Amino acid sequence: MASVQVSSAESLIYQTHQHVKHRLSQLQSDASQDYEQVCHLLALSEKILATERISRPEIRYNSTIVTLATLLQSLMSKHGKAINTDTPLSFLLSCSCPEDIAHAVYNVTNAVSFSTEKRSPSLIQSTLQAHPELAIVQDAHRLASIGATGIGRFFTFEGTVKWRKQDLNELMRHQVERCDLLKGMMKTKEGKRMAAVRTERLKMFGRWWDEEQQMQC
Repeated sequence: MASVQVSSAESLIYQTHQHVKHRLSQLQSDASQDYEQVCHLLALSEKILATERISRPEIRYNSTIVTLATLLQSLMSKHGKAINTDTPLSFLLSCSCPEDIAHAVYNVTNAVSFSTEKRSPSLIQSTLQAHPELAIVQDAHRLASIGATGIGRFFTFEGTVKWRKQDLNELMRHQVERCDLLKGMMKTKEGKRMAAVRTERLKMFGRWWDEEQQMQC
């Protein structure tokens, strides 16, 4: 796969940041999926990438693919109103991104979601073989939904969905169960380590929640 020259990569990443920021402002998404949270996701991806490069030197990760896929995946989320938007592929090609990089980013973003992995695990495995960057991007997105950050994002999102009338206790149980499930689906060593820590934080919060919820009229 061709690499992107440093100056070109920096320009492409800058354009992608601006594109994502603009699209999210159009989505009018809640605070659980705003540009600040996207930057948090990117920091997670960079942390996992740095650790994996040390522990798995035999794998040649492309940092440009990791960065672009992390940013553009945020526009494929269901956390905002549906709008007509460019696909990651069409956007990157419009920025003169090398075709192999653009297609790699497109393939990674299409394989990140939980529902895609449950529906087509073979697709995930084949994408991982072709693009190991998927493991990093996927782990980062899942880590952002568990632990203390996950709790904040979860209740922020649920509070904005007017048609959901679920009981708070039921929502909390769902979040704890989901956290346990995601922990077992992590792909990288660092992702698994961080997920274990964040899962324990969520379980502790769950115990506090149950204790306080016993005080009912």
